[in-house]
Amino acid sequence: MIRQYEIRNYNTIVVECGLKREKVEEFNESNLTNAILKVTREQEKVVYFLSGHGERSIMDAGLRDINQLPKRFRKKTIRCVT
Repeated sequence: MIRQYEIRNYNTIVVECGLKREKVEEFNESNLTNAILKVTREQEKVVYFLSGHGERSIMDAGLRDINQLPKRFRKKTIRCVT
């Protein structure tokens, strides 16, 4: 079982539903709840960014960290609409 779930640390909890699997390595109520929600929710997450009303563009190179958000969201399978 340890190899099947790729468990490398003691006190690791694996939450699995269908093909989705989440590991909880730092046990607390919040982490466990989030893992359960991640494996049981079917809907896609969508993040919208406003533009055209004086807001700075999310792609603006002058915004050091915030312009990396669309790339990070895409890695986490969150649809990013700019």
